[in-house]
Amino acid sequence: MAYKRLSPAEKLKTLPAKYTRNIASWALDWRSPIGLRVMSELLTLAQDLGGWETLSRQEQILVERATFLSLKVSEFETAMLTGEPTKLDAGVHSNYCNVLSGILAKLGLKRRALPVQELQEYLASTDAAATTRDGING
Repeated sequence: MAYKRLSPAEKLKTLPAKYTRNIASWALDWRSPIGLRVMSELLTLAQDLGGWETLSRQEQILVERATFLSLKVSEFETAMLTGEPTKLDAGVHSNYCNVLSGILAKLGLKRRALPVQELQEYLASTDAAATTRDGING
């Protein structure tokens, strides 16, 4: 089945009611404030864990779920502080907080450093790749 491209008017301007697999497939308008916030939260969390590309698929799924839950918790708390009606009740909020806490504990609460390559190693690898690409060594 082919993917149906949504028009900007059809795209969501708020978080979906529930988490669905793969954040990138959400029908969000990624230029909207909530779309930008979702990506910002996702990439910030992934960066703290060493970068999206360094995470296993299992960790990526946990990062996506943590992003969703974090935004839902913030949405509820902001509504409570401003006196606006909320879509969640206090029990669901508490459950979201507990699940988020468990996910974050599984991911680890400390930043992970990106592996740093020595300058000489990097230069040697780029020189080798360029030489092979140019057909000199190949």
